[in-house]
Amino acid sequence: MALPNQASAPSWNHRHPGHSTPIRRYRTGSQNGQIPDDLPASVFRAAYAPLSALLPYSAALIHHGGIGTVAEGLAAGVPQLIVPVAFDHFDEGERLRRLGVGMTLSRRRFKPSHASQCLNTLLHSPTVAEACKEAKKRSAQENGIKVCCGIIERFSKRKRHGY
Repeated sequence: MALPNQASAPSWNHRHPGHSTPIRRYRTGSQNGQIPDDLPASVFRAAYAPLSALLPYSAALIHHGGIGTVAEGLAAGVPQLIVPVAFDHFDEGERLRRLGVGMTLSRRRFKPSHASQCLNTLLHSPTVAEACKEAKKRSAQENGIKVCCGIIERFSKRKRHGY
């Protein structure tokens, strides 16, 4: 699957091979029947596409609130609308709200009009834009692998020395 060239494609105005109109939305899903077959030409359908390739072109991210998706959204600096399903999703939504980069909408209240209101708030708020920019900057400064390896090394040294 070829995704738009991240360096050259302008946000929300690129064309995917085989599509005659600009792509406005991406839909991914790996299970049969998860995505309708009769999508408009402005929607690119893929069984899988890495968020790291899609989010640079995204104005916002709507998702369930899983920690991996939250982290990808923070790293990309896009506002997030969380529709929590279970587990830690509710907590992740609250954390994004406190950071100023997202909102939560319950599945019961999720209707196009409610989602549209939330997205308008997220997309037109200078405060949200600034918080997203700061989250992206902080994410870029992190080196999780290096930090994790350092913790493991310190822990293993303590274990070898008996404390």
